[in-house]
Amino acid sequence: MFAKCVFSIVALTTISTFLLLLQPEVAYAQEYGAQVVETGFVFTLGSPQGELAHYLTGSIIGFHAFLGGRRDRTSPVVLGTELGLELYGSEQYMEFGDGPEYQTPVTVNTYNNIGSGHLFVRLQPATGFARPYIEALAGLKVFFVTTVVSYQNQEYDEPISTTIFLDGAAFSYGAGGGISINLLDAVAGDNPGNVFFTIGARYLMGAEATYLTPGSVSGPERNQSETHLLETRFGIELRFW
Repeated sequence: MFAKCVFSIVALTTISTFLLLLQPEVAYAQEYGAQVVETGFVFTLGSPQGELAHYLTGSIIGFHAFLGGRRDRTSPVVLGTELGLELYGSEQYMEFGDGPEYQTPVTVNTYNNIGSGHLFVRLQPATGFARPYIEALAGLKVFFVTTVVSYQNQEYDEPISTTIFLDGAAFSYGAGGGISINLLDAVAGDNPGNVFFTIGARYLMGAEATYLTPGSVSGPERNQSETHLLETRFGIELRFW
């Protein structure tokens, strides 16, 4: 529950800050033209860097959703916020639990996760079929472990319990770049827009944090290091005004 609260605070903080930043842009749009809204989702494949690579040797897979805006259809500046969830390890094993009348085998699944929230500023042409971009971002990473316990017996198909263990958090900042390819010009009612395929990369510098070895729930297998990460990204972006 505590991890959920922390992640909710991160989400609310990034969204609130983003809305405050956009207040001048909204006023400009009302006076000079339609404001452009950009949203979408990307899948990521991360590679630990520096000290983090000594403890996390595998790839980190993730899913991110973002929301941003331009003050009008000609502005190259995009301000936005992004929330993400990444998985850096998992493990499944069996234990024996207390059944109604006998010892019942249970399956325990652990998932080592990184939740993140970032504000970003992006420079990108507002027109063209292929639109390269560069960006800078800053925010927070939260390391946590989700444990799901369920009965091995097929008669019971629902989890017995799900717990979340908050491990550590770290300030995160970095830069990246990529390109968006215009796939479709669409009109939804009175709102014209575009659909893009986007691909890019980011290097995220992460402050020192504590985190567990993949597959661990608690105990002595806790590591502490800087949390740098290199990400490749691809997904779909929607733009409308």
